Amino acid sequence: MAKVGLKSNGTLKKGYRFKKGGGVVKAKNTTVKRKTKKKRK
Repeated sequence: MAKVGLKSNGTLKKGYRFKKGGGVVKAKNTTVKRKTKKKRK
């Protein structure tokens, strides 16, 4: 679910996910390896 939220929101930075309160929090387990292909739009 976190990955979908990151993709749907372009303003959200990598390694961040939504909190159930509507806030943004640093995601520990959902962070994507930075040595991956840049996500295509």
